[in-house]
Amino acid sequence: MLSAAILVSGLTIPLGTATLAHADAKAPSASADVGTTAAEAVAQAKSSGAPVDIPSLTTATETVTANPSGTLSATESVYPTRVRRASTWIPIDTTLHTAADGTLQPKAVPSGISLSGGGSTPLATMTSVGRRLALSWPAPLPVPTVSGSTATYADVLPGVDLQATVSPLGGFTEVLIVKDAAAAANPALSTLVLNADAPDLTVNGDASGSVVVADRDGVPVFTSPTAAMWDSSTQAATSGTAASRRAAAADQEPSASASASSSSTAPGYGAKTGTVTTHVTDGQLTLTPDTTVLRGADTHYPVYIDPDFNPMPGNDPQTAYDEIQQGCPDKNALNSSTAPYDTPGVGLNDFSGCEGVERALYQFKTDTHLWNAGARILNATLKAKEVYSASCSTTSDVNAWYFKGTLSKSTTWTTRPLDITLQDTQSYGNACSSAPSKGFDVKDAFTRAHNGKLPSVGLMLSATPDDEQSGLNFRRFANNPTVTVEYNTIPTVTSATTSPSASTIGHTTVFLNAGVYDADAGAPVQAKFTLTGKDSSGKTVYPVAGSPAQPVELSTTVTQQGTISWRPGYLPTGTYTWTAQADDGDKAHPASVVTKTFKVDATAPGAPSITSPDIYPAGDDAPPLTPPARTQLEFDITPPSGVTDIAYYAYNWGSAPPTVNPPLTVKPDTGKQSATLRIVPMGFVRDQLFVYAVDKAGNESPANNFSFNTAPPTTPDATGDLTADGKPDLVMPGADGNLRVYPGTANGGLATPANLWHTDEYHPAVDFTGAKTAVGAFGGNMEQDIFVLSSDKQAYIYEGNGDGEPVPCSTSPDSCADLKQTAVLSPMLDDTGEAHPVLDWSQVAQIAVDNSQHATGSMPGLWLVTDDGKLYSAAGTTTYGTFDTPILIGDDFQNTDITDAGVVNGYAALWARNTATGSLTLYEGTADSIAGSDPSTKIVTATSGWGSNAVSSFASAGAGNAGTASPDLWTTDAQAVHNISYYAATGTPGSLAARKYVQTMTPPDDFTGDGRADIIAGWNNGTLHLYTGEGSNQLSSGKQIWDSGWSTVRLMVAGDFNGDGKSDIVAVWNDKTLHRYDGTGTGGLKGNVPLFPGSDNWDIVREMTAGDFNGDGLTDLVAVWNDGTLHLYTNKGDGTLNGPVDFWGDNSWSGMRLLSGGDYNGDGKSDLLAVHASDGVLRLYKGDGNGHLAAAVESGALNWSTISDIIPGDFSGDGKADLAAIWGDGSLHLYAGTGSGTFNHIGPMWPDNSWTTVRIAT
Repeated sequence: MLSAAILVSGLTIPLGTATLAHADAKAPSASADVGTTAAEAVAQAKSSGAPVDIPSLTTATETVTANPSGTLSATESVYPTRVRRASTWIPIDTTLHTAADGTLQPKAVPSGISLSGGGSTPLATMTSVGRRLALSWPAPLPVPTVSGSTATYADVLPGVDLQATVSPLGGFTEVLIVKDAAAAANPALSTLVLNADAPDLTVNGDASGSVVVADRDGVPVFTSPTAAMWDSSTQAATSGTAASRRAAAADQEPSASASASSSSTAPGYGAKTGTVTTHVTDGQLTLTPDTTVLRGADTHYPVYIDPDFNPMPGNDPQTAYDEIQQGCPDKNALNSSTAPYDTPGVGLNDFSGCEGVERALYQFKTDTHLWNAGARILNATLKAKEVYSASCSTTSDVNAWYFKGTLSKSTTWTTRPLDITLQDTQSYGNACSSAPSKGFDVKDAFTRAHNGKLPSVGLMLSATPDDEQSGLNFRRFANNPTVTVEYNTIPTVTSATTSPSASTIGHTTVFLNAGVYDADAGAPVQAKFTLTGKDSSGKTVYPVAGSPAQPVELSTTVTQQGTISWRPGYLPTGTYTWTAQADDGDKAHPASVVTKTFKVDATAPGAPSITSPDIYPAGDDAPPLTPPARTQLEFDITPPSGVTDIAYYAYNWGSAPPTVNPPLTVKPDTGKQSATLRIVPMGFVRDQLFVYAVDKAGNESPANNFSFNTAPPTTPDATGDLTADGKPDLVMPGADGNLRVYPGTANGGLATPANLWHTDEYHPAVDFTGAKTAVGAFGGNMEQDIFVLSSDKQAYIYEGNGDGEPVPCSTSPDSCADLKQTAVLSPMLDDTGEAHPVLDWSQVAQIAVDNSQHATGSMPGLWLVTDDGKLYSAAGTTTYGTFDTPILIGDDFQNTDITDAGVVNGYAALWARNTATGSLTLYEGTADSIAGSDPSTKIVTATSGWGSNAVSSFASAGAGNAGTASPDLWTTDAQAVHNISYYAATGTPGSLAARKYVQTMTPPDDFTGDGRADIIAGWNNGTLHLYTGEGSNQLSSGKQIWDSGWSTVRLMVAGDFNGDGKSDIVAVWNDKTLHRYDGTGTGGLKGNVPLFPGSDNWDIVREMTAGDFNGDGLTDLVAVWNDGTLHLYTNKGDGTLNGPVDFWGDNSWSGMRLLSGGDYNGDGKSDLLAVHASDGVLRLYKGDGNGHLAAAVESGALNWSTISDIIPGDFSGDGKADLAAIWGDGSLHLYAGTGSGTFNHIGPMWPDNSWTTVRIAT
């Protein structure tokens, strides 16, 4: 506040004032880089011995400082003192400049405002929290002259200027300067009408003349206090109070200040003052000046008429300031930017205007950190700056009070708070040569806010009762004081778990895991443990017999929240009790301790025996039987003698079951330790069953195996069913060049793909890239085989065995040659018997299987499309791999892809789609014609939409509606993210239901190109490792893919950012830059590509994830900034990103962690998952595919507070998005997605707890 004062009979009185756009300055703190995190600031403060700001917690009204003692101090102002531009905070600056649209705008204020540049544009347009209020002068305005924050519009009426001044809040004062009596006599001044345009808002006035512009819920967005007016009179006041005060002050210290005349900013001493009546009707504000001031016989000109308008401070009704006046008991001055109300008075004002006692009221928003149950309010200080004193030599006391209630437009002297509690008293001197600032102890007020979780704290300044008797003690204070609250929160143990989690643990490494939490930002938290164990006799077995249990305090420190694990190692059999205590180093508060118990059984069972009455009905010494394949067989599993605690048996075909989370298990028969296993072997010829036992403590026995032979099946598998489960499967080459099978599930769904070819010493490598495939019983057996036309035009048949893989060769490389059969097209024989080839494979571009012959007991045939657009039919023969002479049936199949359409009405049908026009056609065979020939039935399903620009491939998805209509179809789209979709037959020939998203062919975390989710992790030594997905919840060992440098990476996220179908990494380096590492598709990464070159502000990003959030088929980036806002960076299509756009609309994401993008509800659109640190609840934000998120819904009842990282991906192999989660103890667990946005905890994915110190690409 700038003030001027003059001496009148020894008294100082105020001249015009201009409100400063900043709060009281605080003591300087140690410097901190803008990217300093809370944890870094806490550490710097302790090491330097000086307070350090935490920039990431800075807001427009608050700064948070880490103190050397380990506490935090929050300093808050009533209204904003800074605004954010990009990633930088800049001070409030109301200086006007001309914008591109011709309006006048301030450099930096918290709410948007523009003033008219002249003409018919609104006088002022204000925006706040997305709402707009435009006020217009009833006539065109002249071009203004501009000085600082003020625009002056000359002669808006004869002899009347209009002056508009922008306030630090982003509001404005409108002062009409009536220059003389002739101007005042203008009838147009009797009532002034301003047009108010406020979409979706209501404008209301009250009896006091104040105006509130509120939203639909009644929350004030803009306010206008009772408008004031004054003249330029300078004669002395005549009231008795004023006269006595002047007499008493005759000997006071003189001042060198100049005259006390009125100005456009404030009335001078002796000025006549009045109020302006305001009425609101039909979107108009009608202002009626006080005629006794405007045209009175004793009026001195100029006369100033001054309404003002402001947004709520900080766009928040919890923050406000006010002045209440005994002399104007019903006047409201809430957030007024009009002098003198913008500098609330304290004491007896007997100078001018509303003479009488005045008090200053301030309302601060409570930092929600102070609500935490464990928060301790150590100190709270209100600093109020004195900007004017009535005397240059008088010292008096000022009281600070806590008042109950809130400030509003109805707060006046009459309705002033009466429930008040004295906080502190400070003595103030004069403000003639300086602006004294004193600190009031208001700890009691903020302790009340903590105890009651109050949204705001009201504080009032008043003179003491004795000092309120003299006007010499009158003072004015800045309208934007500060409160500094020092606090510390008691850390708690939020969870205590034993890993493994069973009540009885086997002979394995034991981890004791304590989830600790400190609500204070950046707080370092440690944990103390104790552990004792006793055997069944009560003898101590841990620690060393006879030694007392000593607390173990680990050196591990987590920042604010996390899990600390202690590994006591292998423990002997016994019953154990352990405790955990959270510790932040502050000994002044009580400890948070929890106690847990568990048991250990360290003895594992022996390997079980396996027998089968179906294979050895006469006993193991008799010759075995050879049962038919795919018939249920019985196996008896028996543990060694004396074993009494079997929990279950794990089994598997062909190899031992995995030791973590085995998918196939059987429990012992009721009342027994043995189990009867009734299962169906899917393959034929030779089978091998592996079994191991697991006791109730989790101890695993060695595995045993049982070998036997089965006969080939007698019932043919369904067309397209490679896995013998009765559902068609999808076969296509993968990005890695392998041949993939996507097992079919219900309703057109597909599970995660498996590779059909395994390269090893007996299996030579085969590259299926670009191959055309068809599935049918080409080998004449009951199983489905795969016909492959390679990219180099070689045709082979790979024989299947019904378990989703080609027949294995396990004896020698020579036998592997039998895995494929060369396909032959029979030539045409002339009358002499000489062979003439009609077609060879080099001419074939497309293939489709004709299974109709197989359905009647014959080999399947083929449809063939040649490079020159001709369609042939080649019937099957009785010789494996040989097809009959191709017959030309169509010559108009240029740019055409084909796939089988099964059997429709008893005859083979064919799908064809034109890659150029996008048409889709169904050809139905008849008794006299082959599908695709001219006589066959032709049904056009679609005339567009199926071209190569939209659909990269399509394939039959089964027999459709009971063979009476067109079969279903699967398609892969042509976008960078290759989605697989399903189209169901409707029952009408050639008609398909709407597209249904199935899954993504190129998952964002598939780094090896096999269609399975992988995990990339950076180790503490700077190396980068790849953990490849193996399906069925398993990962393979993490091989090193980068040898150094990754310790400088702060954040990583996976996704196909460059659109080449291969997963990449986008990483934030510690130097605050963003980089892309392109994937090779074979498990490696290429060198980095800088994104946003020259930009080093990525320190503002706290969390990030990836997904296609705008539905364009490209991978976007989503980031949470340090200020709690959520932003979307869309993909440009060239591997780079567009700049950020607001993705949510507020800053409510400050407490969010574990951000994860993916399609979690199965609708083909990217959703967002996040956990709020305050409650540990996982929330799902559903994406609409158009760049928007729906409101959060809770994703199940699981608590995620102790989980340190989550990685999205289909790890279970069912085609649904799962989560791999790292627990605080360093173990990796699978949470299987349900496809509806919820998750089920399955169990560990990794055998040890080595994931504590890795950084994950999420």
